[in-house]
Amino acid sequence: TAFGIDLDVVGNLVVLGAGGSGKSAALRAVAVAASSVAERFPVQITALDFGGGGMSMLEDLPTVGTVISGPDDERITRLLADLDATISDRSTRFAAARAANLREYRSVTGVAEPRILVLVDGMGAFRNEYEFRPGSLQVFDQVVAIAATGRALGVHFVTAADRIGAFPSNL
Repeated sequence: TAFGIDLDVVGNLVVLGAGGSGKSAALRAVAVAASSVAERFPVQITALDFGGGGMSMLEDLPTVGTVISGPDDERITRLLADLDATISDRSTRFAAARAANLREYRSVTGVAEPRILVLVDGMGAFRNEYEFRPGSLQVFDQVVAIAATGRALGVHFVTAADRIGAFPSNL
């Protein structure tokens, strides 16, 4: 909760604003805030940059694993497979510990399990690329499923778009 938002309660975040309103800056602020308390609250950050390239400066943060710029089917598919595996593993371990969320799991087990943040800058462009392109629907469906199931397990999406219509109703 380095930025005043309890992700165990809210799950995922959306940043909406017109072009030039600071959406990318807001995502960077989330990454920097989470990184600033990573010693106490471990975090792993990944960014998907479908905006104007504003996420690349995060690559120097030690908590940032990768920044994927634009459509890169291979890297995005690998990221989603890793997130699915993490969710599956955590689901089993959290259930065994009888923990409802990451905070409870950390408290019950004493394990400093990292929170995982996936920043998506330019959700509209991401959606256009992976929901509407023939043969790529599975990628977008996987993101929606991870956003739904991952939030209780410490996997959260923080997304930015210029309009609410960039998000499907199931997300």
